[in-house]
Amino acid sequence: MKMKGILKKGLVIALITSMTMSAFTGCGKKKKEDSILNEAVKGSKDYVYKVEDIDLGDAKISGYPAGLEVAGDKVYLALTGNDSNGKIYKFNLDGSNVESFDIPMNAGENYYNFEFLPDGSSYAVLSVSSEDEEPQTLEGGESAPAEGASASSEEATAGDSKEEAKDAKDASKEEATADSSKDDAKKDSDDASKDASKDESKKATEAASDDASKETSDDASAEGSSVEEGEEHEEGMGFYEGGDAQEFLVKFDNQGNIVNKLDLSDKSGDNGYFNIRSIIGLSDGKLLVSSTAGIETYTDEEGFKPLLEVKASDNPYMDTYSLTKGANDQIYAQSYGENGMVVQKFNPENGELSEPCAGFNEENGYSMTLFGGNGYDIYVATENAFCGYDASKDELVKLMDYIDSDIETDYTIYSAVAISENEFMAIIPGFENDYRPVKLTKIPADQVKDKKIITLGGVYLDYDVKVKEAVVKFNQDNEEYKIKIVDYSKFNSEEDYEAGGKQFDMDIVSGNVPDIISLSTDQPIDKYRNKGVFMDIKPLFDKDEDLKNIEIHPNILKAMSTGDKMYTVIPGFMVGSMLTRARFAQGKNTLSYKDCEDLMKENNVTYDTAFGFANKESVMAQGIIYAGDKYIDTAAKTCSFDSEGFINLLKFANNFPEKLDYDKYQEYEGYFATNQALFEFTSLSGFNDYGRCKQATFADDIAFVGIPNDEGANESVIFPYGEYAISAQTKYPEVAWDFIKTFWSDDYQKNMTFSFPVTKSGFDDAKAKAMERPYMMVDGKKEYYDDSYYVDGKEIPIKPLTQEEVDEVSEFVLSIDKCYNYNNDIHNIIMEEAGAYFSGQKSAEEVAKIIQSRISIFINENG
Repeated sequence: MKMKGILKKGLVIALITSMTMSAFTGCGKKKKEDSILNEAVKGSKDYVYKVEDIDLGDAKISGYPAGLEVAGDKVYLALTGNDSNGKIYKFNLDGSNVESFDIPMNAGENYYNFEFLPDGSSYAVLSVSSEDEEPQTLEGGESAPAEGASASSEEATAGDSKEEAKDAKDASKEEATADSSKDDAKKDSDDASKDASKDESKKATEAASDDASKETSDDASAEGSSVEEGEEHEEGMGFYEGGDAQEFLVKFDNQGNIVNKLDLSDKSGDNGYFNIRSIIGLSDGKLLVSSTAGIETYTDEEGFKPLLEVKASDNPYMDTYSLTKGANDQIYAQSYGENGMVVQKFNPENGELSEPCAGFNEENGYSMTLFGGNGYDIYVATENAFCGYDASKDELVKLMDYIDSDIETDYTIYSAVAISENEFMAIIPGFENDYRPVKLTKIPADQVKDKKIITLGGVYLDYDVKVKEAVVKFNQDNEEYKIKIVDYSKFNSEEDYEAGGKQFDMDIVSGNVPDIISLSTDQPIDKYRNKGVFMDIKPLFDKDEDLKNIEIHPNILKAMSTGDKMYTVIPGFMVGSMLTRARFAQGKNTLSYKDCEDLMKENNVTYDTAFGFANKESVMAQGIIYAGDKYIDTAAKTCSFDSEGFINLLKFANNFPEKLDYDKYQEYEGYFATNQALFEFTSLSGFNDYGRCKQATFADDIAFVGIPNDEGANESVIFPYGEYAISAQTKYPEVAWDFIKTFWSDDYQKNMTFSFPVTKSGFDDAKAKAMERPYMMVDGKKEYYDDSYYVDGKEIPIKPLTQEEVDEVSEFVLSIDKCYNYNNDIHNIIMEEAGAYFSGQKSAEEVAKIIQSRISIFINENG
């Protein structure tokens, strides 16, 4: 599922939050009374491992391996990437004495789920498909691999956990970071309303997910950028639906020669799906096979014998088990639960599952991969760490931290095996879509070099790949300092998905402040600034020689400044505005309320559809987002919510429906092209978004007019894509500055996906890419393709922008200098009191006076 489409609609963004709250990662529960900042400092030497590359010669790993495990006294690695032949490597437990042999493969063939036996022989699944078959889009918007294969044992886990985790990340961080990491319009919808129900949020999430899955101008192709080879493989894991794909269970001898090949065609169920998720070799010589048919034993002589059936489902992959062999041949079964992955022990003697192991708690969400080996009963790879599972205590023990070990990985490590609890072999997925075979060896704490710890704290930092990459690079290059990420989202739960943000706020207010603060616009940034939490970084900015040749957009410099001071760094930005057809705007850059009503009458539409998918609460929220600065000045502790402008906003919002019909969400997008909808609240995160709006959504020339108002101002707003401050009490201001300024480097700015770059060089690069056809790199060559976007079920091709269009977008986005900052308490006051007007209990004027009084008291008490 691609989340980029969700980012285009401010209304939908807030509703996604409920989907992401269960995807938290860690080893063991985190108690709120713990100081995670102190833990970050004192625990940094306990989880450090040395990373050593394993030399496989000229082998290129373009995706997750088809098998990685210890068998006997050897480590076996199976690669079946894009080459004509696959390879099996075997080497000693210390990574030495690497041997290999080929696995012959024809076009359309792919092996996955290798299981190696102690004598070096192995079993694997062979999938055969015609070369011209296209990947099929399946339930949830996932696409199957072009070869027709599903996924290897590791890939199967990656298919369920990585895709879920990435969706959660995109829904939280991408969705969230537009508003700097939570939502570019948090609470600008029913979620923004205190009365919005959880069920309605769920429906909106599902609707948004469906819409997002159709967005093909996605992460990789944004702004015409390239997609590296293997990236589609990494994200395209699922079932092959229909077509001529044929699967076989193949047995190899210890030299890679095929000795048996069993056709699995008759294993497909009534729905046509069949996928083997796991193959495990048992000590009695049998295989344990988990598939969409259930869990079965297999021998060459007796074939398959069922042990445990799974229920029929529209999405059988969600209801099957991934099996892993732990210590003493104990089998662990991993499956989907409501809030994350569920782990149970499986008994192959009687086919029974134990109660869920409580040690695998929901903090690990869907980003959890089990792997076996020596030492602990079983091992877990999360997005941040390796953990060992102690079955006697039913608890996870953290062993290795990726950041502490300077491991360059963007997500969970899905392929690993334990030589011991202090030594692992793994395939690490790097930040640049590269895959490295490595040996990981624990460094005793007393041998870890002492470094001064700088804390980088915020919410959902674990989901920000670019930040992780920057931290790892900084730590690798610095001999004296180490940055430690402190992610408060670990406090979140199903009961309180805002617990992390609340704890973060409590810590900051109480003076327990990270050295570097990662901010999002749903946090009271003005309050922190007014209370002196942030350091003025203007002196560091002015004297920094490294920035002399870096030109930052004037509007961004203004957005980062407060008077003659500068408190935050913004790496990227989006722009929120309202769009309409250019001919409706008639050359104006703003529309009054009457202008909008006149256009509605001319086109015979009502407020039910004129502004797309919107209701009273969401439009009120949009008004606060786009024009809230007109009504409040927190620095001066003044407000004017009893003004005519705010009263008019209340009256405008009251014209809209009270409820939203989420079942019709996708229909609304088709309304713009047919003039049933005339105005769209949206967020532009890049030049390609303009192409989507112009060529697909409106199918016409468009104009940016901001939210309607009678003051003649274009009320559009900047949504920072990430925002960073330095604590006024840090001991290391210069070092913290050296880190956050790297976000303005060309390496960072020219590789942005979900936002506009803030530097001229990065922006110019994005402009040039927007005028080119997108491409992906295949075997070192550019392979061009065309972007497209779905509207009302129809695929619409999106052409590269013209120079005139790029100039139009540039002129607009660089003219907006107002930065949106969200205050949850103020927002709640407004929405609570506005409800009395919307329900007819009070007049707009009465409600405005109450809001004015309450917020006046609030800002004077809380500043």
